Amino acid sequence: MEIELLRKAAKKLIFDFDDAIIFNDDGSEKKNNLVAFEESIRNADLVLCATPYLKSLVLPWNSNLEVIPTPVDTTLITPREIKLSDFPCIGWLGSKSTFSYFASEEKAWLEITHKEKTYFKVISSDFPKLSLKYEVCLWQKEKEYDLLKSFDIGLMPLPDNAFTRGKGAYKILQYQAAGIPAIASPVGYSTVAIEHRKTGLLVSPDFSWADAVHTLIHDQKLYREIAMNARTMVKNTHCLHRLKHQFLKVLRSV
Repeated sequence: MEIELLRKAAKKLIFDFDDAIIFNDDGSEKKNNLVAFEESIRNADLVLCATPYLKSLVLPWNSNLEVIPTPVDTTLITPREIKLSDFPCIGWLGSKSTFSYFASEEKAWLEITHKEKTYFKVISSDFPKLSLKYEVCLWQKEKEYDLLKSFDIGLMPLPDNAFTRGKGAYKILQYQAAGIPAIASPVGYSTVAIEHRKTGLLVSPDFSWADAVHTLIHDQKLYREIAMNARTMVKNTHCLHRLKHQFLKVLRSV
């Protein structure tokens, strides 16, 4: 097996991952990946992962691990003016592969446009047709952060399954770094990145997407508090320049 050859050739073997790679998008198990994952984990001198959930996947086979959360470069993503626009933009940033998460909540987005004076914007590489009318912005690396700051509110909808629980909530962290209040599904690391009504809003059976948008639009004091708290949280716990020292310390300890 390749892992055995690698183990013999390597002085130290470190396995680093940030997604629940043993599951498919729908949460079903990838049996072939599971075998390779287990072998890699067993043979590693150290495992690095991004979330407590991913840690739980590792522990059955290796206890030599460190959780280092997804870093955000807060020197590149600077905060926008924390002020709600007269015609608020509700935004989603993501890849073609995750657009289905946004599309799955289309009914909620339509409800919001009927109730509130808002519009939707999507930053992505692909734009499937929906009944919802939304502004499209082609993702470009050099313009990503400027485009991001055109949002008044950022969204991160997720279904709850074994794969999505491994997500590191990078969208949320980007929104927060830019001073944009985020609304998210209470799935996986989203519940760590967002403390409800302090660093963002989490939807629930009793608090819908429409409720969350209404709350932010009509309570500008809370809107500002969430934006400021979230930016501070990201700088304190997910800042790239802080986490790199932790990362290097861990590597040197192996």
